[in-house]
Amino acid sequence: MKRQAKKIISSVIYPISRLMKKPKNTLRILMYHAIEEKDRREDTLGIAVTPGAFKKQMAYIKENFNPVGLRESVLMLKENKELPERAVAVTFDDGYKSVKTEALPVLRGLNIPATVFINIFFIENRLSGHDYWDKWATLTPMDITEISKNGISIGSHGFTHRRLGGLDKDELIEEIELPEDFLKEIVKASVDTFSYPHGSFNGEIKTALKKKGYKCACSSIEGLNRRGEDLYELKRTEITAYDDADTFKRKLSGAYDWLGAVRRRR
Repeated sequence: MKRQAKKIISSVIYPISRLMKKPKNTLRILMYHAIEEKDRREDTLGIAVTPGAFKKQMAYIKENFNPVGLRESVLMLKENKELPERAVAVTFDDGYKSVKTEALPVLRGLNIPATVFINIFFIENRLSGHDYWDKWATLTPMDITEISKNGISIGSHGFTHRRLGGLDKDELIEEIELPEDFLKEIVKASVDTFSYPHGSFNGEIKTALKKKGYKCACSSIEGLNRRGEDLYELKRTEITAYDDADTFKRKLSGAYDWLGAVRRRR
């Protein structure tokens, strides 16, 4: 569905969503990628949110929501504990350098926790340019160590950034196990959260994650997370460079959550 059509539908839903009673014990997870200035002709997917927009978005969250850590809030969901009202967790996929240079100062200044899902291939093959996602500077092992000491949790985003669905058993084990071992050595702590590359997952993949010891996994399906839901299919709300201030507020209110049902049917 085209971006403008989504915006029109969500603008109609937004006033209704604001009037509806907000459910308790829910968690909204935001999905970011890079935080930097990029030419739209180069970044056609809009995965690079400008530093100025990101700063305003984090200030809005701090003022209107309760920022929470992903791992801690997922554990609360699992144990049926009370979450803060309007709980929001911030996550980043891939592991771009701008998480350290642009996002970290803002997050620290506002005391907002975050999780970065690192893809090992990008770290080991920086700026290879073979794929849309690995054209830009990424975090180094030293960067990962630094940000992990400054309020950012480290999770895995696979080994080669391939879609996990359809891989054979040996390939799947490599994609799931190697990153956890690699990252654990860097941060000197367990790495037990996962984000599916390209949002691709199935039952076999979830079983493999559980066997390895991952506590949860994030999808690319829009929506709120509630008690009793599958912690290996956590929903997220993607924020892109195309989101103006009004669109951002609508996404936080749930006006775009209907896209999750559409994505599931597909």
